Amino acid sequence: RPDRRAVRELREAEGGFFRGRTWTHPQSEDTPLRDRALPRELFDRLASEPFLCGRNNVGLLPLFTSLMQNNLSPGLRSLTFCREEGEPVLLLTEGEETYRLPLGFGEYKEATLSVRGEQYLVAVRAEFTDDTDAEPILKLDVLFPEMAAARRIRLYYDTDKPTLVLTEQPGRQMMDALVGLFDIMPRAKLLGGIVRSQLEREGIAHRVRTAYEPHLRLGRGTVPTEPEEQEKQR
Repeated sequence: RPDRRAVRELREAEGGFFRGRTWTHPQSEDTPLRDRALPRELFDRLASEPFLCGRNNVGLLPLFTSLMQNNLSPGLRSLTFCREEGEPVLLLTEGEETYRLPLGFGEYKEATLSVRGEQYLVAVRAEFTDDTDAEPILKLDVLFPEMAAARRIRLYYDTDKPTLVLTEQPGRQMMDALVGLFDIMPRAKLLGGIVRSQLEREGIAHRVRTAYEPHLRLGRGTVPTEPEEQEKQR
């Protein structure tokens, strides 16, 4: 029987380790004030109406985690920003389930989510910033410290066609390496030949890229009760 105290201490140590990874951009006292404080006017703009997603099979869980645990997503339906007791929250609806993500501006906030019957510890950090083209975005880092995985979400909100871009760690580089094994492993050469007879290598790379780095066009409006109604509103 596992030692509960030892398991708890291990989880705390793992959580601290993954929150300290360089790609999560840990905060320090030198962090600009705009990154630590919640820009209320910007957040109120996001909270004015829900963002609606078209038909997709993208989920909050990183794709690699979903595949390994056979916990596949029915697709994102909507994102609703709101405040609960004054604290910023994202309500993310996926299929028939809605997940509550506390948004930490300048810090990580933890929560436990039940995703299709499975429990996941998450830590979420939010930041209003600009991308490399100076386009304003809301960036969300969603860490899964127990699985050494993360989902990174970018919301392009200041446009007539809002867009949601999702990436993950580990990402498509891992699948690129696996696809490359078709040319190395003897048994895989036969499989690689079959696959390439139907899809060129560029096609495989494109499918891997779109699966691991999906771009979703969003609408604004009232959250419909059924996915079919949502599709009609777009």
